[in-house]
Amino acid sequence: MQESIVRFNLSSENNFYLSPDNGGKPSNQAIYLYFELTGQRPTNADQVRIPLNISLVIDRSGSMQGDKLKYAKAALSFVIDQMQKDDQISMVAYDHLVDVVQPQHKVTAKNSLHRKINAIVSRGSTNLSGGMLEGFSQVAAMQEQQRVNRVLLLSDGLANQGVTDPQALHNLVQKQFRTRGIGLSTFGVGADYNEDLMTNLSEYGGGNYFFIESADKIPTMFAHELQGLLSVVAQGAVLEIAFPPAVRFAEVFGYTGEVVDNVLRVPLNDIFAEEEKALAVKFLLNDSAGGDLTFSSTLRYTDVVERLEPVIESRTLTLKPTSDPATYQSGIHLHALDNVTQFYANSLLEQAIAHLDQMDAESARATCQRALAHLEGVFRMLKPSPELQEIHQSIVDYHRRIDEIKAMSVPLRAFHQKGAKASQYYSRKRRRYDDHN
Repeated sequence: MQESIVRFNLSSENNFYLSPDNGGKPSNQAIYLYFELTGQRPTNADQVRIPLNISLVIDRSGSMQGDKLKYAKAALSFVIDQMQKDDQISMVAYDHLVDVVQPQHKVTAKNSLHRKINAIVSRGSTNLSGGMLEGFSQVAAMQEQQRVNRVLLLSDGLANQGVTDPQALHNLVQKQFRTRGIGLSTFGVGADYNEDLMTNLSEYGGGNYFFIESADKIPTMFAHELQGLLSVVAQGAVLEIAFPPAVRFAEVFGYTGEVVDNVLRVPLNDIFAEEEKALAVKFLLNDSAGGDLTFSSTLRYTDVVERLEPVIESRTLTLKPTSDPATYQSGIHLHALDNVTQFYANSLLEQAIAHLDQMDAESARATCQRALAHLEGVFRMLKPSPELQEIHQSIVDYHRRIDEIKAMSVPLRAFHQKGAKASQYYSRKRRRYDDHN
């Protein structure tokens, strides 16, 4: 039997739960499931890649003048140079106005595209929504099945023209992703853009977020994104988790999701070769819980490199009740516990960073202490993985520097907070970039 192009595993933090009706824990007991998906490298080393249908959307506002625009243009040129004749691309430049530098078209005249890139100059303010929506429109104009459909959006400043409300922007992006299947990856440059907005746009858009600390790293980060887009093995990936009435959904860590009729649906979009996607889901036990609890998960995607057809894979997991603490302790799944703890600790670090954004050092400190206490308890049960140790050290370091960060100048603090959030985001997404620190 041919191996699936996506390896899919499901596990629980514990094979048992403490039954409320047998003297165990009361309702609101947390139950965690852990999911791992890994894109496999095609068995045929000469496998032709799926063609691209992308739009490059760059900020050319006045603040981009100098090195930022210089390196942004270098990034566009780099992307163009990697394209093949079957790829489709457009380029959009925006300030307070939006210009289509190159309409969506197959890449047939690279010299002409380079000349158009060189002609872009900085000016004006930042109509981020206008540039982004034009990028979506360009991709949609030549959208086809069996193509990677994505907008790459770069900005160094705050959206101050067009649609500026974050929730409205989230809704626009989510509609494009969920109804049209067009993804969005975002690139934030420097200290002045809204990193929470850019991160959330990529989350709702099924893409990736990049913090670019200095202008000279713009081409490198575009190269990271392009490397993934050129190695897509599965498209339209969606994970569905059906859960029993005895529990209620609380939270998903790692991705966004929505619940309808006791089914959690998590869009995962494209999966690259050798890419790991992971998520944890928290449920809470109801008072009525009793007997076996069965969770059924279904992964749906289209294999675009080998089978060239839709694939459906299912996994089922059953938790059994117990009132015996020793039996409960014996049911711990250490690999799942380690990874769930990574997500939980990362979530607390994210909260601490958000508190310090509001200059609430006391809440930031208390949240870090809560995370560290939880980690110490877990460390008594397992030998932490290098990834969990790294998260622990990040929280220790952030906790130690809270007062120092609060005392920084506004620009320096903004820059530091962006870096901390980016590190937390990359950890949550299982992505490593040696050059983002």
